[in-house]
Amino acid sequence: MTLRSPVDGLVSRIYMQPDALVGNGTTIAEIVPLTRVVEAKISEENSAAITIGKKGYVRFLPYGGETFDAEVINILPAPMRRRSVSPCT
Repeated sequence: MTLRSPVDGLVSRIYMQPDALVGNGTTIAEIVPLTRVVEAKISEENSAAITIGKKGYVRFLPYGGETFDAEVINILPAPMRRRSVSPCT
């Protein structure tokens, strides 16, 4: 039997061995996605500069000052004027 993940990613942990019997709903592996999606709030005065395809970077608190390349892939509609960004792979 072949199993396929619904997302692109890397197998980070395998819980079962080949030919093991598993029950319905049993976790057999963990997959780490290759991309991350970050949702960001942009102030109204800066929102005009945000366009789909625009390059940027993001910083995550647990990683200190390390930055990650990002690209705007979606702009959510008003009224909240929120923006989504995704790190480039």
